[in-house]
Amino acid sequence: MPPRHQPRRNTRHTNHSHANTDSNETPVDPNMVSAIHQAFEGLLPNFVAQTVEAVQNQNRTEGRGNTNRRIETNVNNTTEGIHSQHNHRNDLFSCFPATSSRLQRSFVALDIKLSPPLVISIVFRRIPAIRSIKDLQPTTDTISGSPILIQNESVTRVNNLKFIKPTTPRPSIIATPTDETQVQIILLCTKKLGYELRTRSGGHDFEGLSFSAVVPFVMLDLVNMRQIDVNVTSRTAWVQSGALLGELYYAISQKTNTLYFAAGMCPTVGIGGYLSGGGYGNLVRKYGLGADHALDIRFIDVNGNILDRKTMGEDLFWALRGGGGSSFGIILAWKVGLVPVPEIVTVFRKNVTLEQNGTDIFYKYQYVAPLMDHDLTMRVQIFSELIGNTTTKTIRMLFEGLYLGRTDTLLSLLDERFPELNITRVFCEEMTMVQSSLVLGSPEFTSSTPTTMLANRTGIGKPWNSKYKSDYVRTPIPKSGLRKIWKKVFENDMTEMIITYTFGGKMNEYSDTTIPYPHRAGVLYQMLKGVGFMNQTSDTTPVSLRRIEWLRSFDKLLETYVSKNPREAYLNYNDLDLGVGSDTYAEASVWGERYWKRANFLRLIQIKARVDPENFFRHPQSIPVFSINVCIGHDV
Repeated sequence: MPPRHQPRRNTRHTNHSHANTDSNETPVDPNMVSAIHQAFEGLLPNFVAQTVEAVQNQNRTEGRGNTNRRIETNVNNTTEGIHSQHNHRNDLFSCFPATSSRLQRSFVALDIKLSPPLVISIVFRRIPAIRSIKDLQPTTDTISGSPILIQNESVTRVNNLKFIKPTTPRPSIIATPTDETQVQIILLCTKKLGYELRTRSGGHDFEGLSFSAVVPFVMLDLVNMRQIDVNVTSRTAWVQSGALLGELYYAISQKTNTLYFAAGMCPTVGIGGYLSGGGYGNLVRKYGLGADHALDIRFIDVNGNILDRKTMGEDLFWALRGGGGSSFGIILAWKVGLVPVPEIVTVFRKNVTLEQNGTDIFYKYQYVAPLMDHDLTMRVQIFSELIGNTTTKTIRMLFEGLYLGRTDTLLSLLDERFPELNITRVFCEEMTMVQSSLVLGSPEFTSSTPTTMLANRTGIGKPWNSKYKSDYVRTPIPKSGLRKIWKKVFENDMTEMIITYTFGGKMNEYSDTTIPYPHRAGVLYQMLKGVGFMNQTSDTTPVSLRRIEWLRSFDKLLETYVSKNPREAYLNYNDLDLGVGSDTYAEASVWGERYWKRANFLRLIQIKARVDPENFFRHPQSIPVFSINVCIGHDV
């Protein structure tokens, strides 16, 4: 989840709104014009036509037959206004399956940026109304800088602004499919050309692994695959992987106020990555993780086969619910179970500082919050700030809670179990569950904000610019430890953020091996900590590097107080500082056992070896495939 940074005194924030603006036109050497045609005639047939036989064979195997369809291919150089259109014969592109009643034409837009290195973006679409290249609106990819042709919406989203810099590895090709067949084609073409593949749903990857790589790669962006089908009667929903949590929440709310999905706080997180990492949220103490409610999956394996839970088998279905889907294939859609919620819930917020007995209150929070009624979930956001107009620092803690019930019942509960927090009616507000997703999802929204904002990709969720790390706390931190933590926080320049999220409740009822996500019974709270680079040009300036070094030293200080053997970390808050080696189990276990613990990691390795033995789906922290000289669990 992105941080809910609260306004700070004496802190200035840089406006990064330029990140998504169109690039200025740049002159192109006329002698390079022929390169457009050369690249078109060379790359596009390699990327599409060379896979005709493979796709045809697969279609015959699946009994879908082979129906002719013409593909209109347009080449556009936006910098010189050169338009060149090629109509390829049916026999070249007849591999695209269709039915005679569906006479839509696929549209492939190939944009070439004529500056070294040559960056080419391919956008797959099925848009019946298109007659020419002018029907599409050009934009600029925020990662590669290359032009992309789109319709109505930007193809790319970079949520963490630290990746918008010249040194970020750029995708060679960006593909935005609109249906499952196009995903199959993209996968097979990528393999044929020897590229690596990165799949992105919401773009919240903290280390950018879903949209960057140090080798030539295709970025499969699922932004156009976000259909949602809510069935109130069966209490289920089918959700394509490109959908965001906010879009799912809004879709549910349009049909019922008494069902919801047990997912995360941040509405701009993509469902694909969220569930494949486990996924916790505001209902975690009542209903567990989002992945606990995954009922079925539509999935493409390394050979391009579309599988569901029945055809993939229970081992792979287990692995995809917390083991990281990008290690195994491409998750197209999830079938999830919806859970009952009351029509009215209560949200409370209260700020407490050290001068208001904050240390004692947080100390008590660690003991009581994980053991309270399962209908109550709390989190604490911790920041340093200046006291008034002085130069003296203090710690501010924002206690936030969601209670599945009315205010009167909540106040009675807190008065009995946590009177030190002194929550009164003035700190509480009643609202619907979908309204609580707005209020707790972004500090700029209130209960009166239209819930349509949850489905408004351009209106909700601001980009951030930060580095993060995660931990799990299983034993309350003593007051002496808390004072050491406050002292360490004071050493930073007020750009830090710490969030503790209460567990317990339903989480204590699951074993560590129910799904790959192992951080269950005995966890008091999860801790996310990070530093921001809001007033810096990048994360590599001297000031930014000092902040990163502070974060690492803070992480070292916490070692005494957090989980041990292994020191646990959350996959969806991935952190390359944990390690990236995977040549041997000894190397991979350094980071793998922190995400999954030993038993789950070993099982994930075994499943990976069966479903992707050549390790096509890989990134620096993907599930490894070992050579014949490496035995699972031991080097030989």
